[in-house]
Amino acid sequence: MNFQIFQKANKKLVLWTGATGLFFLLVSLIIVFLLSALGIRIRLSLAIQLCINALLVWLTFILINKLPSLNSVIFKIATFRHPKTKKIFQNKVILNNWLYLYCFIFFTLIWLAEVMSFYFWTHNWYQAFHDYWWFCLILFIYNYCFYLLFFKIKAYLISNDSAFKKQAPKN
Repeated sequence: MNFQIFQKANKKLVLWTGATGLFFLLVSLIIVFLLSALGIRIRLSLAIQLCINALLVWLTFILINKLPSLNSVIFKIATFRHPKTKKIFQNKVILNNWLYLYCFIFFTLIWLAEVMSFYFWTHNWYQAFHDYWWFCLILFIYNYCFYLLFFKIKAYLISNDSAFKKQAPKN
């Protein structure tokens, strides 16, 4: 794989992920602060968790974009041939099947860390899990969907890049 093509796609993707992540962070902070049923200490705790989550997402995106070896693990090039003539009619960058398992394990660990971090507010593991599992589950689903969307858009940008189409085999 030519990693220069990945770097070109990263520049477009950084703007998209930054804007989308900031939008979701602002909307979720507004929602958290409008929940009047929760105390101010709980609302501040949830807001801090949201900001830390956004920071972790941003740092992970930077790490993924900077390391070419991670790109070779996440993506693979699929060649589609015509069934009768066996001629290549499309080369496409797709997600590796192991990515879904990696994301699930990674975000399960992040989810557990977020649940455990609420211990510092309640000083009781059971109470922290009982009270805040829903919030951490929402963050888990958000992170999982946001990362998969990030990877799929990156694969789309690379597949439609003119340099990628030029370097792909024609036969």
